Amino acid sequence: MTAAPVGFHCPECVARDSASIRTPRTVAGGKLVTRPTVTYAVIAFCIAIFSLEVMSGTNQAIERFGMVGGYIAINGEWYRLVTSAFLHVSIFHIGMNMYVLFIVAPIVERFLGHVRFLLLYLLAGLGGAVASYYFSSPNIASVGASGAIFGMMGALLIVSRRLHADIRQALILIGLNLGLGFLVPGIDWRAHLGGLFVGFALAALFTYAPRRNRLLLQIAGVVAIVALLFGSISLRTHQLRFEFLQTGQLAAGVQSGQGERA
Repeated sequence: MTAAPVGFHCPECVARDSASIRTPRTVAGGKLVTRPTVTYAVIAFCIAIFSLEVMSGTNQAIERFGMVGGYIAINGEWYRLVTSAFLHVSIFHIGMNMYVLFIVAPIVERFLGHVRFLLLYLLAGLGGAVASYYFSSPNIASVGASGAIFGMMGALLIVSRRLHADIRQALILIGLNLGLGFLVPGIDWRAHLGGLFVGFALAALFTYAPRRNRLLLQIAGVVAIVALLFGSISLRTHQLRFEFLQTGQLAAGVQSGQGERA
């Protein structure tokens, strides 16, 4: 028998009652989040990477791990599409990115749940890197977490809309940051747009999928987005390799002073 506030219950009754209590779920179908631990872990990871960057030499780290299209296409250094999203060029750069992440990401994580939030962050970061790879000069380095952060902003807008909340603040936040990307030299606005669109798509997929077969539909949608990103990578790689064969001048190295921050 199991002790209860009043008397005792048999083990079978306790098990049956526990099974009948549903686990609270987010609007996306994930487990209810009370503490945004993934957000804090991502921020801590980015700060740790930046510390290693400073100790090893920021310029060397960016040239070795930054998003440089020529190195990716010609040398097959695909890891740059991921590592570039965790590098930053200065304390101000990482400080601004982590501040926005600290403000926006916990809200999104609470709405989506830990797993979907992490998936959105990583794929939005990849989406930003892919957009930069596709549309930027192949000899310019681009680094920064802004692709993922813009994905968070896009997700915040979609989730707010889904819950019939006021979306004006989200629109203002996105508009101001996009505007800065076009107006301030040296900012990779392509990565911003890439991350934003992936954030839109994933948040819509997670929050608007019907409850019936929701998980299956979400998995299928994620696979489709990943396939689109890898298809874009493949197409751009083909273009750059063809150009290199024609001119022999691609992937000559990162041009001095030609880096961009995302």
